[in-house]
Amino acid sequence: DLFYAYKLTPRLHLGLAGRLAYDRLRLNELNVSAWQGDWRLGLRWGTQTGKIIDVTVGLTTHRFKDTSSEAPFTPISQTDGNGGLLDLRLRWPLSDQVKLVPSLKYESASYALAPDLQDLRSLELGLGLNAQPAADILVLFGLLTRYETTELTLPDQPTRNFSQWVAPALVGAG
Repeated sequence: DLFYAYKLTPRLHLGLAGRLAYDRLRLNELNVSAWQGDWRLGLRWGTQTGKIIDVTVGLTTHRFKDTSSEAPFTPISQTDGNGGLLDLRLRWPLSDQVKLVPSLKYESASYALAPDLQDLRSLELGLGLNAQPAADILVLFGLLTRYETTELTLPDQPTRNFSQWVAPALVGAG
């Protein structure tokens, strides 16, 4: 994992984050390997006492590979995937102790497990309320919902589409 943040001006902050993961395993005659990369760039504009907007863009990459451990060591199946995201959040002070936090997140990804292809899309909407009644106490409430679609393409078959609304969830913490 890698993370870096820099204060460009008193009102503008920049953040960079990256994650690489790799794993491999031997299963009978198969050598299985996987790696994932996740890269994000975030900007925050605003002041601690006023409105703050957070914008994050991200890219993800997945690689999965199965290889025979016997000659000629050729790949048996391979999965590749790429995706992206956009996350927007506003922190809007209603008083000195209470902030309203609406959010919107869009994610898109494509995965290919030869010869199949999946395209995934999701849109997440949220509305949060952060209250700080005392210096060392933070109370959070949130309402989240998500809409997801999947397009599945298989050889010699019509493309299939699936979609669903994920029921709103009420979240609380303190």
